[in-house]
Amino acid sequence: MTFPFQPAAHSRYDAQKPKVSVRWQPLDAKYVGGLILRGSYTEAFHAPALSEISPASTEERIGGFDRLLGQTFVSEERVVGNPNLQPEVAYEWSYGAVYSPKWIKGLTLTADWWHIDMRSIASLLGTPFIIDNNVPGLIIRGPPTSYALLHQAQSFWSLILTKILRAPSLKGSTMKRSIFWTLPSLAMGISAG
Repeated sequence: MTFPFQPAAHSRYDAQKPKVSVRWQPLDAKYVGGLILRGSYTEAFHAPALSEISPASTEERIGGFDRLLGQTFVSEERVVGNPNLQPEVAYEWSYGAVYSPKWIKGLTLTADWWHIDMRSIASLLGTPFIIDNNVPGLIIRGPPTSYALLHQAQSFWSLILTKILRAPSLKGSTMKRSIFWTLPSLAMGISAG
């Protein structure tokens, strides 16, 4: 498989992304225990792989059952790159608190919250979706191939193109709470996500 020239350093993309973290200890540990508030903001990106942006394709033989026609098939599948793909980008925020009360020696309570927003995610428009939805332009119909006849499949297509696309976005949040209790000769903890 050959690919067109692509600069090794990905000079096509700006790789400078910020990360900022803060940590603040508003209470003096000697009076009520230690309290730490923390937070961070991060931006990230992932440049597309060469195989994802190259118009060259990979090829394989596939078979299955077409639910629309009610028939088995054997066909050639080609995965085609998309030269218009942009890098995947992500934005992440996290906030948290750590509290160690003075009156219970060795106890530490934590709570952290994360939020991530991923955009322009590379995704493959898969063969089952293409076949089930009869996507125009991605199924090239033709007579059964000799390979299909040899395997006794009732093939109505000679080529299925699977294209790499960008999904709009994915957002998620989670919270983690933990309790840690350290004894002089033993450490144990419970964590809940």
